[in-house]
Amino acid sequence: MDETMKREFFEAYSKVFDEDGIVKPCWTEDAYDLALICEKIDPEHEYWNRITIRSNAVLKLRRNILRKELRQKYDEVFDEDGKIKACGREKCKDLIQVCTMIAPMGIYGDQKTGFLNEEGIKKVKEKYLPKEE
Repeated sequence: MDETMKREFFEAYSKVFDEDGIVKPCWTEDAYDLALICEKIDPEHEYWNRITIRSNAVLKLRRNILRKELRQKYDEVFDEDGKIKACGREKCKDLIQVCTMIAPMGIYGDQKTGFLNEEGIKKVKEKYLPKEE
């Protein structure tokens, strides 16, 4: 999935769901637009029934997108031994943002400076990414 599609998904998602995954009071058109974006991303599932969005399907899709993002961003910042690479602050900021989206109550670093809380990030990785074999 390309970056534009991810951005569209998360923008549409934020119009319909709050941070806890609860449907907000919103226009039916916003929910329908989100469902259409979901179907573009994953045409195998239905995201809309005749009158409302299928919340569980959308939340599952979001979780899967964020897990893939976490894997990608984590691998950009950390090497195989768990040491931070010389990757630049922007990549660190991106990783902090993804961790915050997955588990908003944690502390993963400073989003402005890119300074990482390695322990917090590694806990998110352990919890949300399957073990590698």
